[in-house]
Amino acid sequence: MGFLKEDYESKAYHDALTNPDKSYKETNIVIIRSNLEVKFKQVMLKYEDMLRDISFHIQSRTQAGLTDIVELLKSKKETYEKHLEELKRMKQDLDNNELYMTGIFKSYEVGFTRGLASISLHNLKIDNTF
Repeated sequence: MGFLKEDYESKAYHDALTNPDKSYKETNIVIIRSNLEVKFKQVMLKYEDMLRDISFHIQSRTQAGLTDIVELLKSKKETYEKHLEELKRMKQDLDNNELYMTGIFKSYEVGFTRGLASISLHNLKIDNTF
């Protein structure tokens, strides 16, 4: 997931330099959260589709008497179900603002604060030249 690998601290730093308004920061955090929720939904839908597909294959291969294939498919289905349950837990943790799920937002806040500090330091250097 490229979304999770994005450097939110640097993004926020540059955002603060271009628009150092607190409401701008808050709006961007809401957008990041919304995008993360969409990613969760997309991945969960993909797993649900794979589970439906594998269930069909289990049923049809069972009818064909392919027991080895059926056992392999059941194992894969169990893995998909575990992954989907973990995704649901992670989504619930995001909704509950669990610390490990809010790192992206903290990173953005840190970067934005660094940007604001940089603006202040730059302004102080200009004022000291007179």
